[in-house]
Amino acid sequence: MGKNYGQRYNILGWGEPYFTVNPQVGAPQCEVPMAATRRRRKRSSTTASTRCNAAFRGAIESTGYTSRYQGVFPIKVNQNKAVVQDLVNFGHGYSYGLEAGSKPELLIAMSCLTRAKEGAYLIDGHFGSTAGKHGKFGMLAGKIYEVAQKLKKMNKLHWLQLLHFHVGSMIPTTDVVYKAASEAAGIYCDLVNKFGAARMTTLDCGGGLGVDQGSPYRYLKNIGV
Repeated sequence: MGKNYGQRYNILGWGEPYFTVNPQVGAPQCEVPMAATRRRRKRSSTTASTRCNAAFRGAIESTGYTSRYQGVFPIKVNQNKAVVQDLVNFGHGYSYGLEAGSKPELLIAMSCLTRAKEGAYLIDGHFGSTAGKHGKFGMLAGKIYEVAQKLKKMNKLHWLQLLHFHVGSMIPTTDVVYKAASEAAGIYCDLVNKFGAARMTTLDCGGGLGVDQGSPYRYLKNIGV
């Protein structure tokens, strides 16, 4: 590739400040042996599925949690065919799933359903009418209480069985999870005690694993799996 194109598209800066590619050998920076990296990559899927599963299984057993852990890989993270197939193969014994958020990702997921039941359930999400300025993620606490009140007036409060919250895809500290879970627990208790939602059975806590994306506080113990 011509040097002018490298400068025009800032190719050398794509990985800043984490990595870069150079033609030199023996530079003072840390060199990555690609052959060994490719060999280790084949073991990464196994590590991800078994280590995450073991971590959650241990937490479930130690806390007496009565439900189970369901791991799901968002295909948007890596659409590489080999990576997705490895995750499906290695994760089959742990009931791992795939999350698809677009039509190409859905096609990838469907191509991996080798052990699934016949037939697929596809639901039109009406994306065009709910995207952009029409989109809304979640509800404020006041709106949740309004919904509960309306359900109560309709004698349909038994429909309200689950409360879900999502704290984000990258969590730099467990304090974020603690604060969100505390607030959600308060709302959950209000729905049960003040509104009489006796059928409430589940508090669904969404969010990504702890990932330190370049913060000055590296190697934090409370975000490690």
